[in-house]
Amino acid sequence: MAVHVAALLIFSSVLHRDSGLPTTIYRSLPSSTLLSLRGGELPLLVTEVDFEAALEEAGSALVVVDFFAEWCKPCKRIAPLLDQLANTHANRPDKIKFFKVDVDQSRELSAAQGVRSMPTIQFFRNGEKVHEIVGGDVAAIRAEVAKAFQNPVLTFLRSEKVLAVFAAVYLIVPWQRLQRFA
Repeated sequence: MAVHVAALLIFSSVLHRDSGLPTTIYRSLPSSTLLSLRGGELPLLVTEVDFEAALEEAGSALVVVDFFAEWCKPCKRIAPLLDQLANTHANRPDKIKFFKVDVDQSRELSAAQGVRSMPTIQFFRNGEKVHEIVGGDVAAIRAEVAKAFQNPVLTFLRSEKVLAVFAAVYLIVPWQRLQRFA
């Protein structure tokens, strides 16, 4: 269907450009069609009920939610990355799920999630927000998605609290050994 709609848009814009008439076909298309035309195949969440249902359905899987706006250039820049990550991990819905929220279409949902800048990428697990990236930081998005596929033991060992304990033990133990020899 998206191919037919894209051909219609191209054909209609050529007709309108030649005739000088304004193009209004974009307004008549549903937003999900426009998302698929710009490469976004991610499900679009519109209401808070949709949002809560998506989080509940995901269970323990990591949920990545892209809060975007059609007029936002950084949002358009990271959209292909999110689509690529979603397609790459499409065979693992038990580990990760991707969604989009149009902030202009879903103002209440965006406000409820505390979104003030675009793009904002929020990460949820078990219904709770675990991380947020504001801006188009591609490396941070990739790193956070990669965490969903890491071994849980490695994730625990790399956590800041565990590293702080190891550092404290390392600093304390050598001094105790030196005190025995004094």
